[in-house]
Amino acid sequence: MRPTWHLVAAEDIRWMLKLSAQRVIAANASYAKGHGLEITDELYAKSYNLLEKILCGNKSLTKQEITEHFCRSGILAEADNHRMTRFMARAEQEGIICSGVDKGGKYTYALLEERVPPMPEVTKDEALARLASD
Repeated sequence: MRPTWHLVAAEDIRWMLKLSAQRVIAANASYAKGHGLEITDELYAKSYNLLEKILCGNKSLTKQEITEHFCRSGILAEADNHRMTRFMARAEQEGIICSGVDKGGKYTYALLEERVPPMPEVTKDEALARLASD
């Protein structure tokens, strides 16, 4: 599954992430390794903490605004679109962020936990059945 989470209904996002995210993460890590774009788990953890801090309170920020926070924090030395894309994609795959509200025609990101209500857990078999039937 491609990481097009912004096209997924809110009630489906969690089970779809649980079903597919680890495979997408592994594929992206392999690509990054082959292109000199590797990011350590420690740096990903710092990025998740920063995202939670700056988006807390139902805030929706553009990628540009988030990049500015990353640069000020030292996670990025400069506005590096390739690494920023990797940080954001991984945070989406880990279920930390999702699409936020429209901001003057610009896409934004928000915390998944604040934007999407909790849903009952489904088993892997139930998730596969849902995916196959839709």
